[in-house]
Amino acid sequence: MVQQGYTGPPERYFDLAYCETDSAVVVASTGWPQDGWTWLPNRHVLVIDRETLRTKVEPLGPKSAVSGPLPVQAAAMAGGAPSRHRESGGR
Repeated sequence: MVQQGYTGPPERYFDLAYCETDSAVVVASTGWPQDGWTWLPNRHVLVIDRETLRTKVEPLGPKSAVSGPLPVQAAAMAGGAPSRHRESGGR
């Protein structure tokens, strides 16, 4: 019988990994070690350019680095520019 499921160290059980193909970037939690997947380090974010599918991994800054709402949220809350969701004709 072939063993299935995660067999690695317990401290990596909830880590994320990503796989880049010609037409997609797939992100998944651990569970099956396979070639072609790259671990996303803890306290990092994967940035994916939706047009080119280029990726880069950026470390999260300290909590104090972010101050206030994002500009789009601030404009929408003040009755200014519509949110991106409304602009794109989303549901």
